[in-house]
Amino acid sequence: MSTERDGGLKLWEEKYRFQKDMLPLFVGEAFGRKIFSTGKSLNFVRYNCQDSDWVVTREKLNDTGGNLKYSDIAGLERSIDAAYSIASRRLFDIFFEKHGLLDHLLALKNYLLLGHGDFIDQLMDTLSPSLARPANTLYRHNLTATLEAAIRSSSAQNDPPDVLRRIDARMLEYSQGEIGWDVFTLEYKVDAPVDTVLDPEAMVKYLKLFNHLWKIKRIESTLSQGWMRIAGGARTFLRVPELNFEWHQVRIVMAEMIHFIRQMEAYCQLEVIECSWKVLLEFVQKKEGDLDALIQAHRQFLDRMVKKVLLLSTKSGREENILNQVKEVFSIILQFREATASVPLFQ
Repeated sequence: MSTERDGGLKLWEEKYRFQKDMLPLFVGEAFGRKIFSTGKSLNFVRYNCQDSDWVVTREKLNDTGGNLKYSDIAGLERSIDAAYSIASRRLFDIFFEKHGLLDHLLALKNYLLLGHGDFIDQLMDTLSPSLARPANTLYRHNLTATLEAAIRSSSAQNDPPDVLRRIDARMLEYSQGEIGWDVFTLEYKVDAPVDTVLDPEAMVKYLKLFNHLWKIKRIESTLSQGWMRIAGGARTFLRVPELNFEWHQVRIVMAEMIHFIRQMEAYCQLEVIECSWKVLLEFVQKKEGDLDALIQAHRQFLDRMVKKVLLLSTKSGREENILNQVKEVFSIILQFREATASVPLFQ
């Protein structure tokens, strides 16, 4: 996936430039930026959103001028404020009412941030045997078929058809020796003008979040299966009393691992994703500000999750030792689970 900024975001951010040094003396910078934003919004609505109600919007704007008089700066400011509000509200209506931006944001939360629990469980249960095989033996059409089956057999089937058609399963580029778990990912496709907010750079961040959360979910799932196997095979060690202590230690270690991974899940889902989502939703419901404010609100939402879920440094934004330690723990857990799975048990 390219990280180059293109589509709607490129048009919005690069087509027009605000030049402070060209402002008239009677126009302050804040006022000038509001005029600039209003004009930019109107052009975006007209040329990038195929807005059939453009004529109605323009007529409303014509009414904001009133009877402006020479040197009536206060009247000009009131007129611009009214035009800014109309243009910004129209943009919000187009994004949220016409193009369903909130549906897309919710879909990203449910699918790429693992919010649809039953769907994720179904997908993981069905895919597990395939993903345990070498990556070069997997085929995308098989992954897509499994994805569609998971949607049909979970609450995801109730989502809007336009949302479901945008979800796809694919494989990342893989190296020799990697297995399906290392390269499987979900992606969500968006069109213009929604790609002004959900631009390629943002979608790469969603991809990183999914890959990390998917790994946590995989470990939680394999530990749960291992625990059920150990509990069901307890009679094996009743026949070998001298191994009781060792087997008891195995159960203690696995219980601690399950507790750790579930705490990680709770931290990511409840303390980071849900709290960040609440802040974004509050902004959206207010419908205040312009498209720049909406883009910024989404970026802050996404950046906060990336830093906290991926345990990045708040100062440098780079991986810290704690994330590397967590990755090492993940590797040890999978090795431990594989070792316990190799022990023959009597059910």
